[in-house]
Amino acid sequence: MVTDQNHLSDSTPTVQEVIRYTKILVQAFGLDKQNAEVYNTLFSENRALKKQLEDYHFQYNTLKKRVKRLERNVKSLETELEDLDECVDRLKGAVHKGFSYSSESSEDSDSVEIIEVLEQILHFLLIDKSLYPALFISRLWYRCGAPILWRRIELKGGEAED
Repeated sequence: MVTDQNHLSDSTPTVQEVIRYTKILVQAFGLDKQNAEVYNTLFSENRALKKQLEDYHFQYNTLKKRVKRLERNVKSLETELEDLDECVDRLKGAVHKGFSYSSESSEDSDSVEIIEVLEQILHFLLIDKSLYPALFISRLWYRCGAPILWRRIELKGGEAED
């Protein structure tokens, strides 16, 4: 049996022989040039597809961030809308009370409630960056709006110079 294994190993070509025979066949059929051309074409195509995939991935991430920002904006707007609805309801209630009561004590409480509602309206004008012009409407608007305006001061221009 040992002789059979030796005989088999002698008849089995080595890796180097297989490579040599393969090179001879490739040269004989001219496959070396064809393989190089096919490889270059496939490599270029693969590189283009990889670049396109990277571009799509970047666009996907950009759109994903934009969607998250829009969702936050929608939630913020929904909250502001709820606050405005509450403000409108209070204002309607104050106007309705103003028409239904005629005593002086109720007028005082109504004016306090109207001032509170006005302050809420002015708060939304601050968010909208249109509070400053609203201060010139009347003295009441000024008295209610000035403290709101001074709570959050925004300076325009560059950084402070030393």
